[in-house]
Parts: sequence; structure tokens; C-alpha cells
Amino acid sequence: MSPNQQRKSVLVMNRKKVPVLGFVGLLLCVAVSLFATGSRIKNLQPFRDPTGYVATFNTGGNIDESTTFFQQLGTNGRTCATCHQADQAFGLDLAHVQQLFLQTKGEDPLFAPIDGANCPSGKQATWLTTVCCCTMV
Repeated sequence: MSPNQQRKSVLVMNRKKVPVLGFVGLLLCVAVSLFATGSRIKNLQPFRDPTGYVATFNTGGNIDESTTFFQQLGTNGRTCATCHQADQAFGLDLAHVQQLFLQTKGEDPLFAPIDGANCPSGKQATWLTTVCCCTMV
């Protein structure tokens, strides 16, 4: 390969890297700005569900996810929002709980042995024992 061809190949490789680096930089800026402003759920934000759409109206405006409702206040790794999620109109949907149990193999904080299982002292060492300990789901 001649020196002129080498310079062209380096230029082509550098041109390919610039858009990727620019995109990564843009994503970083968006992430930092979201973190700095705090996360919010828009008032009356529609969420799809089997009945069509659900939404929550908050008289105070948008829902601020930095409030105590969204913070871990105990030692079980849960928040109020662990069970009561915006896409379920802050209710607790059994079908969602069952799906979450299967997806996480019972390891989501919602199924903590202390109060998310039949017996707080039950051993959840394997998938089968976890299923046996969480028969209420």
C-alpha cells in the first residue's frame, strides 16, 4: 500500500469514528441533564394497558420521582413504587406481579422473603424453593 493510500484509509477510519463519538457524547449530555433535573412523570402521562390507556392526575402537576414514594426507606430494597407503578395507575396489578416474578425468578425486591413470601424464614436457595415460598403470587 502506498503512503497516499494509507493516508486515505486513515481518513476514512477517522470519519467513521467521529459520528459515533458525537452520538456517545450527545447521549452523555442527555443523561447528565436528566440526572441534574430529576426524573418526572408527566401529569396524565398515558400508559397502555389491556383496557386501553391509564393515566394519573396529580393536582400538584408532574410527579417528581425524587420524593419519598420513590426512595428506599427500609432495608428490604423496596420503594412504594416497587409495587405501585405509574404504568398501572399506581395500583398493584396481579398479572404484572406474576410476570415480574417469572422474569426475575423471584429476585425482585417485591418478593423479599421478609414480607413477600409465605414464610419469612423460608429458604429461597433455588428457583423451585423460591416458587414454593411465594405461592401467594
